[in-house]
Amino acid sequence: MSGNTQHADKVGAATRRQGRGHNTHLALRRPELRPAIGMLLAFVLTLTACLRWVRFTTLPPGLWYDEAYTLAQAQRLAQGGELYIYYPEKHGEPAIIWLTALALKIGAGHLAPRWITSVSSVVGVLLLFFAVRDVMRSESKQADWLALGSAAALGINYEYLFHTRMSWQGALVTTTFIVVTWFFWRGMRDGHYRDFLVAGVVAGASQYTGVAARTLPLVLLLTLLGWLGRDRRFWRTRWKGLLTAGGAATLIYAPLAYTFFTHPEWFGRRMQTTAPAPALLPNLGRTLAGWLWMGEAALHSLPGRPIYDPAMGFLLLAGAAVATCKIRRPAYNVWLAWFVGVLPGGFLSDPTPMFYRVMTAVPATAALCAVGGWHVWRFAATRLPRLRNLALLLLLMVFTASAWATCHDYFVRWANWPRLPMVMDVWKWQAAEAILEAPADETLLVTIPDGHEPAISYALHARDASPVRAFDGARCLVYPTQASNRTHYLVILGYEHRSLSRLQALFPSGQQTVDPVFGNGEPYFVNLTIPPGAEVPVLGDLPAPITYGDIVLHGVHVPETAVLAGQTVTVTLTWEVLEPTLANDTVFVHLLDGRPESAAAPLKAQHDGIPCEATEPIWHWQPGEYILDEHVLTIPADLAAGEYMLGAGLYDADTLQRLPPAGEDLHTRWDEAIVGSITVIDQ
Repeated sequence: MSGNTQHADKVGAATRRQGRGHNTHLALRRPELRPAIGMLLAFVLTLTACLRWVRFTTLPPGLWYDEAYTLAQAQRLAQGGELYIYYPEKHGEPAIIWLTALALKIGAGHLAPRWITSVSSVVGVLLLFFAVRDVMRSESKQADWLALGSAAALGINYEYLFHTRMSWQGALVTTTFIVVTWFFWRGMRDGHYRDFLVAGVVAGASQYTGVAARTLPLVLLLTLLGWLGRDRRFWRTRWKGLLTAGGAATLIYAPLAYTFFTHPEWFGRRMQTTAPAPALLPNLGRTLAGWLWMGEAALHSLPGRPIYDPAMGFLLLAGAAVATCKIRRPAYNVWLAWFVGVLPGGFLSDPTPMFYRVMTAVPATAALCAVGGWHVWRFAATRLPRLRNLALLLLLMVFTASAWATCHDYFVRWANWPRLPMVMDVWKWQAAEAILEAPADETLLVTIPDGHEPAISYALHARDASPVRAFDGARCLVYPTQASNRTHYLVILGYEHRSLSRLQALFPSGQQTVDPVFGNGEPYFVNLTIPPGAEVPVLGDLPAPITYGDIVLHGVHVPETAVLAGQTVTVTLTWEVLEPTLANDTVFVHLLDGRPESAAAPLKAQHDGIPCEATEPIWHWQPGEYILDEHVLTIPADLAAGEYMLGAGLYDADTLQRLPPAGEDLHTRWDEAIVGSITVIDQ
């Protein structure tokens, strides 16, 4: 019998004696970290960090929607906004937003979400080393090498690298899985309450990191099966520890659980992607195939790239086979339980395979890769002693080849993937950078509402220079009352196509430029610059401005003053506010019949509404800007031909009390200002 086998049998027997209640503290005392292992671990961690932080600012390019949403929400929180325990609009679980807000507070900048997940992944590699070392020391005196192989397999794994560099929530979930599984297993082995307490606290906290954490209870339940068969004395101490873990997890999870209790639709919002029953078996097959040879179905992934390359996939299969043969031994059962417990998150939903749903199992499979590599070498060392060095060299080559494949697939193939700029929303981030880099001495306006695109929303609030005026260009137009300095419009063509032509008509001297990054394709945005001193027109004619307190109506524009009955006519009002106001008044436009026979019912058509289809309420207006506010009147099909008056004004939406108009040459009827006329023609 070899020395390794003798040691494993002795320590394994010690573990079994502990299950019967014997004291085995000497047998299982914590070994010191050997210098050689420590140096190699430092190398693995350095390699892991380099893979995450090389070209960190340029790859991935842009900010894809989810991480831009994280950034925008975290920025609001960092700037004093309300702390939410759940974000139903997108992520749901809040941990990534909370941590990103903290990173912004210490100056991490717009890449804060990526810093959070990349640092978490490096910490995860370190934690996996100590977890595997602790678990496997009851099986082999070479547990240090198994732990080192596990850490290396995790650090160089392509999918783990891919998701942690893109600030996926799964990176945080995965790190919590390592801690919970490790300390839960320790608690079962040693019976110490502190281990169960740590496992419970982190298990409860993990539910705030991502929806994938919901598979954690199944992982722990399957892990528990590996300890069946122990005597009553063993379970007498363990069930108290299990209650400790469960109580701690419940206490930490309680606020989020209450949120789900009061908003059950939030808990089940991901259920809409659940696969139908006939698809479950094929989905399981595709999910398993994704680990070795099938590519992911996700939008952002490199087509055809599985989780493991062929070389490392061989070690994974070998390790899974070994663990299956030794499944009754807790040190092997835990990795299979972890892997199997996560799988439902993948095959219960469509489409498959989706790797981010099973990424929390990558550390377990990394440990299985190390187990497989160790047993391959051990087989060669015992059966073919002359080839033991060759077997070791081949194992090193497998890890080297896997690291090279990861680097090549990520930094070459994926980095040069033609669809990458589109899936990473590069153009939206280009617009955000244009906002951030615009000079402070110019008036900057953006034709997209704040909050519509999170990358742009972040830039609007992160700008250190003069404030930015954002408005909904599809429903409104805002422009300065005088061009005392240069005015710069960022017209977002990816959102709307109205503003550019309207601005060009108002300001013929404006200069239009397009960022060269768009080449010959349709640009996502264009820059329109209005030089200082340019004439600022008022759209529409009025004999004199009409005032409603601090609110001024400067112009009324009707493109067609003669319309057919049954048609619509658009009336554009040009407003200005003289002082900031909290008013939330409603604008009305009326078509009025001034003939005596209609005196009892002069109103023939009307349109009431908050300005700009409720996108620009009056309290949002700023002094020194004109607001072009459109209202569409539908002319009744049976309206008699003739000339009709246009009335316009404001009223308080709560009291329905009209604001009295004032001004020179003011013409009023029925307590409203008459601002023009329309001629209705018979059809």
